[in-house]
Amino acid sequence: MMQQICNSNNADLCKQILASAATVYRPITLRELASLVELPEDMAYDLESIQEIVSLCGSFLTIREDTVYFVHQSAKDFLIAKASKEVFPSGREYIHRNTFSRSLQVLSRTLQRDIYRLDAVGYPTEQIEQLDLDSDPLLTSRYSCVYWVDHLCDSGPVSLASSADNMQDGGAISMFLKEKYLYWLEALGLCKSMSKGVVSMAKLEELMQGRADAALAELVQDASRFIMYHKGAVESSPLQAYMSALLFSPTCSLIRRLLGMKSQIGSRSSQL
Repeated sequence: MMQQICNSNNADLCKQILASAATVYRPITLRELASLVELPEDMAYDLESIQEIVSLCGSFLTIREDTVYFVHQSAKDFLIAKASKEVFPSGREYIHRNTFSRSLQVLSRTLQRDIYRLDAVGYPTEQIEQLDLDSDPLLTSRYSCVYWVDHLCDSGPVSLASSADNMQDGGAISMFLKEKYLYWLEALGLCKSMSKGVVSMAKLEELMQGRADAALAELVQDASRFIMYHKGAVESSPLQAYMSALLFSPTCSLIRRLLGMKSQIGSRSSQL
């Protein structure tokens, strides 16, 4: 079955999809898969074409309700243990690093203030209606929102060393925290994943120790404290990330200093 895939005209793409499916921490939707795998430009937004490629991996993968699953745990185990040279030619750590990188890209591209257009700052989470597939702006980024830190941590010391720019002030992580951190907290609240966000920031803070430069390590530490202290407020009302979370943070907080003014500007813009 693996040989048939390797001999097909879409072998590289099939192997990318198998590698991604074997590496993610939960089954992903077709739209999430499209954001994590490097697809041809004419296929990136064509769900039927993506589904057709996944079907070529039918010996290993199946699609149920728009979500990609392994046909059996043994299929995943086989890819990892017996077919790793074909599916992970550069190692599983490389797939983790690539997934981390693409996750930050999709989050930076899609996250924005009040992404569900709730308008009211105190709008409670339990009253937010589930949007349908065609209108949910978080549909492609839910997986990335919850798991981007995990993929960074599992990319291994070699991968981390080879992408040292991520560990510097001004690198991808630094820019994401400085520009999108509050948007990310809002999205975590909407995804009901604030607890996972707290754990992720604690893992990121630990990862930065001894690897990141001092400025980034300090920023991550402050961001970790920020989400831990304001988890409850954002969990109850996601838009509180821009109000009470900033208001009740110490004036010396880096997140408050970096994003407080942007939040005020964003609030005035939305009112206009």
